[in-house]
Amino acid sequence: MIDVIVPARNEAPTVADVVAVSRECAFTRDVIVVDDGSTDGTGDLAAAAGAKVVHRDEPEGSKAHAMEAGVGVSDADAFLFVDADCLGLTPAHLDDICRPFVEGRAVMSLGTFDYAFWNWLVLRSPPTTGERVIPRWVFDAIPPEKLDGFTI
Repeated sequence: MIDVIVPARNEAPTVADVVAVSRECAFTRDVIVVDDGSTDGTGDLAAAAGAKVVHRDEPEGSKAHAMEAGVGVSDADAFLFVDADCLGLTPAHLDDICRPFVEGRAVMSLGTFDYAFWNWLVLRSPPTTGERVIPRWVFDAIPPEKLDGFTI
């Protein structure tokens, strides 16, 4: 099974919904929210929604370090990283990301945006999202200098 890791900093408006959807993914074992120094109750809301919560109290948050903290408390062989500020996320979205990996058709699988009705400015943006499933061995192979900020 796959553990979902949700790096979160001050995401009170959305984190509970993201946790609830993540728990409904067909391939999810546990949902781990890494509360990266939030001041708005993000961690409490995540716990109330059923997530295991890890607290990082660093003065400046780092998505990469939050991801690393989540991996550090998990014994899963693979991780589905989900952004805490996702809107309109459904279990089917997460199932679609995980399925190629679980079926052995991909070493890693990424979510993509659906730009069907978006304006030209959005169309110029990269098509991938923060949602991705990767095996532990891939995460463990990331060079330490890449585990900083949003560079991961």
